[in-house]
Amino acid sequence: MERSGVLYSLAPGTTYEVVLIPESNVHYFPPQRTRVTTLPEEISPVQVLISDSGPRSFQVSWAPVLDSVATYQVLYGPLPGNSAKLLQVDGSHNSTLVQHLAPNTTYLVTVTAIYRSGKEKSLSAKACTLEEGSRVRHLRFEDAGPSSVRASWDSAAGAVRGYRVRCRRQSGASSVLSVSPQVHSVLLSDLPSGSRGRVCVQPLYSNQPGRRLCRTVHRQPATEAQGYRHREQDRPQ
Repeated sequence: MERSGVLYSLAPGTTYEVVLIPESNVHYFPPQRTRVTTLPEEISPVQVLISDSGPRSFQVSWAPVLDSVATYQVLYGPLPGNSAKLLQVDGSHNSTLVQHLAPNTTYLVTVTAIYRSGKEKSLSAKACTLEEGSRVRHLRFEDAGPSSVRASWDSAAGAVRGYRVRCRRQSGASSVLSVSPQVHSVLLSDLPSGSRGRVCVQPLYSNQPGRRLCRTVHRQPATEAQGYRHREQDRPQ
């Protein structure tokens, strides 16, 4: 006689009410009721994401976040090497900032979920810090009027907080512009025909500024073909 059964497709960490209804042609047996709770789900992190890498820091995020996790441990160390450091993160969080790292270095990052039951599950990923003082790339100019030039550049690597654009004119005052990290071009005025200007673009990071990239723009005299000539190749400083 079958005296047991298995219920499938239940939700983890959930309380169910189970009712057993006896069937008899001889006697009446009242239904039997009880409550059972399924065990919480205990799976390892299925995704570890590295973002906002800089020369000395990067952000580590993971998923999923489960109620059954008491805390997360983030273990990180340079490759190759046998030294590592440990960060403790509350079980309700899914990211942390790893700081005080060496520039231009590969790190092994292991995220371990420690469950309230005492079990542990882990997942690892590699992360790379940037070279110290990253710079913008491909600074270029475009004629924008009788006395104006548009300077544009490709974005710098890492978690850029903004850009500083300095223009030193051959004649006239120098200027400094600060723009947001989403802006990759500015309009520079007071550069009439026949004049020169030295333009430098510098990325700004949370810890320190990056390296400048400078070029010289030479506006042709009005008697020549309209436009400008740049005298130098991209030159980091």
